[in-house]
Amino acid sequence: MFKFTKATKFSVFSININFLNFKNNFSNSNLLTEKYLKVDRNPLQKGTVKLTGLKIEGTRKWYKNVTVEKIETKSNLKWSLKLDGREIETSSQSLLRFPTEALATFAACEWDFQLDSIKPTTMPILNIVTATIEWTPLNRDVIIGTLLQNLKFDSTCYSIFGSNRHLEPLYNKHIIPLHKWFSQRFNVPIQRPDEFFSEFSQPEQTIDVFRWYLHCLDDWSLTSLHFLCRATKSLIISMALLDGKITAEEATFISSLEEQSQLIDWQKFNFYHDYKFTELQLSIIVPTLFAKLLHEPN
Repeated sequence: MFKFTKATKFSVFSININFLNFKNNFSNSNLLTEKYLKVDRNPLQKGTVKLTGLKIEGTRKWYKNVTVEKIETKSNLKWSLKLDGREIETSSQSLLRFPTEALATFAACEWDFQLDSIKPTTMPILNIVTATIEWTPLNRDVIIGTLLQNLKFDSTCYSIFGSNRHLEPLYNKHIIPLHKWFSQRFNVPIQRPDEFFSEFSQPEQTIDVFRWYLHCLDDWSLTSLHFLCRATKSLIISMALLDGKITAEEATFISSLEEQSQLIDWQKFNFYHDYKFTELQLSIIVPTLFAKLLHEPN
């Protein structure tokens, strides 16, 4: 059994990211839907802690101890998170269990760092976990179809004809190498339109190969890719980030490349563009961290 101490909290949050320092910025984020995080208003009952309904903002913190325990199970979900010794149950009556100790520990930290009341906007990893358990198994075909549609008209595949003078060098520096990497990684062609208003889509060969790849992913990996693609608006950028080709900061810059090229001439509005860039970066960091924790054994 694993129980939290001050030293534990420090070591877990020494990861080189700062998104929890911006926890109040999550309130308007599309990433954190709060759809699956509703705590039963009578949490003192025996048995499990139930997550149901639509919203838990402001629910009082009733628990004192958060623990992570290894359990014996035939599935790959071998780690359990407990509040005062009670497991957490989702609205579909599925127990909240994790494939790796690292992921369970980070989710437990989110519960442990709640103060007087529970704020789901400060629990981004748990939000993706509950979406993986509740939504992904029932909607795999929908998710895969959405991702393939994103690839078919990927946001990195656009014409720079007639664009501002700063975009072309940025495009050639940041996006062309990603297209070459993606093409070599999956052995498929990547097409770009020749003119600004010309219709285009990726070849069927590219779509078919990646359809097979997506069907081979488990629910956890598929969910992380889906959340990441929602943030970057590009499957190519998302795959490059998950494969370690680029960093989260680079992915954030490339996702807003056209806007960045315009800021060279027009400059930034005080605070506004910094806030938008930080918000985008946070929405990219969270699913990236989630994917990383999936492959960390402890």
